[in-house]
Amino acid sequence: RDPSLCNKLCPAMRRVILLCLLAGVSAFTPTTLPLTTPARRMRASYAMCAAPTPRDDAAVRMERRSAIAAVLTSLIALPAAVRANEVSDAMAKKSPNDVVQFLLDKLAKNNSPAPDAGLKTLISATSPSNPNTADPEKFIDFMKKGAYQILLGKYDAMRMAPANEGILKSGNYGATVTIRLDSTVRKFAAMGVDPKYLFVAEEELKESDSAGAGDMDSKLFVIMEFQLSKEPTTKSWQVDSVYFVPLEAMRA
Repeated sequence: RDPSLCNKLCPAMRRVILLCLLAGVSAFTPTTLPLTTPARRMRASYAMCAAPTPRDDAAVRMERRSAIAAVLTSLIALPAAVRANEVSDAMAKKSPNDVVQFLLDKLAKNNSPAPDAGLKTLISATSPSNPNTADPEKFIDFMKKGAYQILLGKYDAMRMAPANEGILKSGNYGATVTIRLDSTVRKFAAMGVDPKYLFVAEEELKESDSAGAGDMDSKLFVIMEFQLSKEPTTKSWQVDSVYFVPLEAMRA
């Protein structure tokens, strides 16, 4: 064997083998995947992607209105529910003096956050035994027009005595909270407060023995009492009555 001949032939053979390999690769053609979808599958796909049947516009509008009305109703009812919880918590957890202070604060802001909200709070805190709960609208009208309108913040100053607690004639546990409301002769006259409920303020007596007799800006005051009792089941305070204390009762 001639070594030189082999050396000459090897490069040539390598080139031939490489060409054969390239030819084989170029001759290989992968199978083309079908681009068509069977008719049944096409119909199913179309059915899934097809737009829903248009609904009646009137029905759609009615559904939208109903949804909006439901949302608005819940929003309107929410503040009332919050106020109800606030009242029930106050009546259940506060002391008699704190209960009366809570109610006075609400009455002083009677039209906040809604008209007559303060008076409605008082009604919700009132005992079922009070006849005023039978006709709330009549009660509200009475409170706003009569002498009791002084409770709607129409006083210059307020003082409160410690509650007198004990067992009531009904057998329930109760408390009497006495308050003093100061104002002027002019304001008491405008509210129609009966003179038998009016007291001359001590500071006025020191200045003049005739204080309050003719001076419309002289200071007077009234004494009012909140009679509370505890509801036997819930043990929450409730208002049985609110009344003026006449001068004769104070002298007795």
